[in-house]
Amino acid sequence: MNPEQIGSRIKAWRKHLGLTQVGFAELSGVHIGVLKKYERGVNVPGGEVLGAFSQTGVNINWLLTGEGEMITKASFEEASENELPEDLQEFEEGIQEMFRLLIEMEEPRRGMAVSEIVNKVKEAAMVDQMAKKLRELEQEK
Repeated sequence: MNPEQIGSRIKAWRKHLGLTQVGFAELSGVHIGVLKKYERGVNVPGGEVLGAFSQTGVNINWLLTGEGEMITKASFEEASENELPEDLQEFEEGIQEMFRLLIEMEEPRRGMAVSEIVNKVKEAAMVDQMAKKLRELEQEK
C-alpha cells in the first residue's frame, strides 16, 4: 500500500463528490487535520476511517489498490432507489449514464464537467424559485 497513492485517491473521491476538505471531513466524520494527512500521504486510514469513507459510496478496494470502479455499484443503485424523487425516476437511466461517463473521465476534465452540470442545475433551480416567487406575489394581489 502506497500512502501517497491512497491519499491521491481519497482526494480524487472527495473532488468527485464536489466537496472541500472541510465538507468531506464533515460528511465522513473524520477530523479535518487527519483527512489532510491522509490526502498528503502522511498516514494511511485504518478500518474505522475506511468504514466511514465507505459510507460516502467509495469502493474501498479502489481506494486502497486503485483496482475496480471508484464508486460502489450498490451505493449508486441504493441512492437511485431511495433518494431519487418519484418525478425524477423517468430520468434515472440518463442520470446513471451521466454518472458512468463522469467516472470514466480523468481529472481535471471530470471536475470541469461536474462544475458545469452543477452550475446549470443551480441556474435552473434559481429560475424555478423565481417563477414560484412570482406566482406567489401574483396570488397576493
